[in-house]
Amino acid sequence: MTDFQQLFRDPPIDYRLVPFWFWNDAMEEEEISQQIKEMAEKGVGGFFICARQGLEVAYLSEQWFQRVAVAVETAQQYGLHSWLYDEYPYPSGMGGGEVTLQHPDARHRQLLHQSLVVEGPQELSLHGFPQQGGEVRSWLQPGLNHLVVHVEGQRDEDGLRDPLYLSGNFGVSFDPAGTPVIGPRPETGEPKSGIQVGYPYFAGTLCFTREAVLDALPRERTFALAFDGWDQHLHDCVEVLINGHSLGVCCWSPYHWQRASNILRQGQNEIEIRVTNTLSGMLEGSYFEPATHKIITI
Repeated sequence: MTDFQQLFRDPPIDYRLVPFWFWNDAMEEEEISQQIKEMAEKGVGGFFICARQGLEVAYLSEQWFQRVAVAVETAQQYGLHSWLYDEYPYPSGMGGGEVTLQHPDARHRQLLHQSLVVEGPQELSLHGFPQQGGEVRSWLQPGLNHLVVHVEGQRDEDGLRDPLYLSGNFGVSFDPAGTPVIGPRPETGEPKSGIQVGYPYFAGTLCFTREAVLDALPRERTFALAFDGWDQHLHDCVEVLINGHSLGVCCWSPYHWQRASNILRQGQNEIEIRVTNTLSGMLEGSYFEPATHKIITI
């Protein structure tokens, strides 16, 4: 066997795989050392420590750096390289949510561009184009209603570019035949996968609030939050706020949060859960069912 072939069979440490090592649990020191030992035994050349959702150690806290030190020292014992990923979570710039919590002026903003060709005298609104919507409540009658829209195009680019929506302060249920029925909106609910009761075609952010009572404040500087009975098939973006303070956004499971304990109050605490879903229900009248891994028509 030539030296060149031997290099491929047993490459130096600098040429071996270096995985992203997701820290998404308590990451006890024994667990850290054990995982590094396994990586060394499997021929890995090193690792990038990457904080991810589910991390139960306060990011950038003294405990966090103690765990990082354990990882670095253990890697040196096995001759592995160690790197520290620059953020929690992805993308960079959030610092585990602390940046925007302490500096709300640094939040992301965007400019939305709209254009409209105008011919002849015409009244324009700076808050939106005219004739984008209309009041139809006075036309609605008890029982079955038909909505018909006529579109007359003058140019190739004219026409109905977006779906039609009914918007208002109402909920939607279904009769035995499966026909949508407009009625009162639900006053209660819970985060869940699939169709949200009363809002089958809703796309956007639904807010759920409740109160929790703390008899005593925790002694630890940070606390972790998870919910009993959480729908394991829920895969939407979820933000949790306690007493108006955001704990951050989780875009996938595990849906766990952590935060400094100084936002908690002895006695009543208000918890708000904001669930943001996709446009599938509104644009296509369907939703993804994780249990069967299929697109289900509403």
